[in-house]
Amino acid sequence: MKNIATRLSLLSFLLLSACTVGQKVGSDQYQSFQEGKTTRAEIVAALGEPNGSSWVGQEETLSYSFVASDKRGYIPVVGAILLAVDGVKSEVQVCGFTVDAKKLLKVKTCSGSAQKVGGLTG
Repeated sequence: MKNIATRLSLLSFLLLSACTVGQKVGSDQYQSFQEGKTTRAEIVAALGEPNGSSWVGQEETLSYSFVASDKRGYIPVVGAILLAVDGVKSEVQVCGFTVDAKKLLKVKTCSGSAQKVGGLTG
């Protein structure tokens, strides 16, 4: 009986955890990348391999995206109650780093949003 309770507790924890995909770029990390000085290798060393990349001429843009969402709503019955009370929380971030032919950072951009939809609590 104790083994079943432990398994149910573990399953509940996993189901109530957030779903996260990608690498979030921290504010300090983003600020540390200097245009004209930081290399492609330094960006990849700090953030890992990009989610995608694209080329325009000899310039490459490294793309990093991050999505986190509350997946409690997927639990039958209980999920609906939790979402009605607490709402749905999500966060999205997309960053791009364009490097030139010399593999030096030319342009960096980053945008994101976090929101909570619905729920009775503030």
